[in-house]
Amino acid sequence: MKNCICKKLDLIQQLFTPERLTKSKQRWECIWKGVLPQDRLPFVYYPRYFNYYNDFNFPQERDKRLELMLDECILHGRLNDDFIPALFPGCRHSTIPSMFNVDEKSIGQEITCERIIQTVEDIHNLPEPHIISSSVASEWLETQRYWLEQTSSRIPIHVTDMQGPFDVCAQMMGYDQLFIAALSEPEVINRFFKIVSDAFILFWQEQKELLGDLFIPTHLFGWSWMPSQLGATLSADSMVMVSPDFFEEFYLPILNRISAKLGGLTVHSCGNFGHILSRLQMVQNLRGINAGQMSLQQLQQSGLRNNIVVIIIVQEGEPLAAVIDHIKAFSQPVDLTLHLYPEELLSKPVEVWSDSDWTLLYRREEALLKLLATN
Repeated sequence: MKNCICKKLDLIQQLFTPERLTKSKQRWECIWKGVLPQDRLPFVYYPRYFNYYNDFNFPQERDKRLELMLDECILHGRLNDDFIPALFPGCRHSTIPSMFNVDEKSIGQEITCERIIQTVEDIHNLPEPHIISSSVASEWLETQRYWLEQTSSRIPIHVTDMQGPFDVCAQMMGYDQLFIAALSEPEVINRFFKIVSDAFILFWQEQKELLGDLFIPTHLFGWSWMPSQLGATLSADSMVMVSPDFFEEFYLPILNRISAKLGGLTVHSCGNFGHILSRLQMVQNLRGINAGQMSLQQLQQSGLRNNIVVIIIVQEGEPLAAVIDHIKAFSQPVDLTLHLYPEELLSKPVEVWSDSDWTLLYRREEALLKLLATN
């Protein structure tokens, strides 16, 4: 272990005492059991140091990412949110395709893969998914092993964001061709979804086996925490493009299959997917929903049940007091990410924040804590 890493881990251990971690985890566990904690709602601040999903996702950058995440942990430790120190590998949408020997492809800052399914017949020629040496999937496992070694297994590690089966299939085939083929050759497309879901399950289980008790089963968000017994998290951004009937015919069986195999499911989509929310809530053991662009009120207006955890970011400018009052009034379990840092602090490094800057933060935080109190 490098000396600088050891020092950062020592400081994290000092800041996050066992008592503090226990209280925060108890608050999160209450939320995932569908009840509001007795003292206050749990929450976490939006990251300050870097973009968890788009920055430093490649093997040659794993040292930089590790140090930045440890710095992020230290910053949270100096504040009073319910952040649980952990490492998040990142996001590359080519992860699952690489298990079928599909090459990665970059378009600007977006990472996807080559289209290898030109016709429906090509689906029949797909190999069984496996973790190929030097593939993106194997690189993630190597990163997690490397971090275990560099930290002497002193800090938990999240599952990587590997995208769900539907959008993986669409990357390998093209969204337009996939939807057309689903209507003309439904049995073949259902087989395609099943094969790719096998890859998702396999890679999830590989990470869980590698990390053991240090495994955190969520990438929603990469800075959030959830108990280990709640199953898997899955991204399904294409939900916004499909009808309720299409969702029920093609998505629901695969989501149920993954949920059954991995012990439950929390599902993410960007965009407004209110039109299929009733069908999404048919997923067996659906634990939570992560809405990229929908507010809590929009979800409830679309028929959200209050036994489903909602994972949301309350955006700057959104009336926080109204959101908090809404959560309490409906006893809605919510995993909250909040913004704390004013613009003048975002424009300069944390290391040069003055005493008055920290005083400003603590005053803002004090006001937040009063809003979040449940007693």
